[in-house]
Amino acid sequence: MSQSYGISRRHFVGTSVAALAFAAIRSTPAAQEPLTPYRAIYDERFEAGRRFAAEAANHGWVTRGIRGDVTQVWFHELDVRWKRGPAPIAGLTTPQSLFVLERLAWDVGMRVTVREVDATTGLVRWVIRLPKTGGIGP
Repeated sequence: MSQSYGISRRHFVGTSVAALAFAAIRSTPAAQEPLTPYRAIYDERFEAGRRFAAEAANHGWVTRGIRGDVTQVWFHELDVRWKRGPAPIAGLTTPQSLFVLERLAWDVGMRVTVREVDATTGLVRWVIRLPKTGGIGP
């Protein structure tokens, strides 16, 4: 009986995107403190998003899956936390989801400090936190 050890292009791309996204988010410029986000948000509709979440969870990050809509994460977690002050978040989502999170973060002085679009999947790897200079907080 022969076994197939091949992997699909979709699996390879999803794995690669997730691994690169997670590694890039963890490695921040020397001018910024190491990142441990309050939440790592991912779009669970995409294999790359699910793999990103698995990597994040392996490193102790609290993950939250969305299906394009950030409303539940916003109302039940981010808004509650950000009322006490800024807390960084990171993720791998669609550009539309990032757009909404970016606008909500402005109210607490946070900005997108990392934004990279994967040309293959169209997903965006991002970090939202206080900018190095300015913003609100200590």
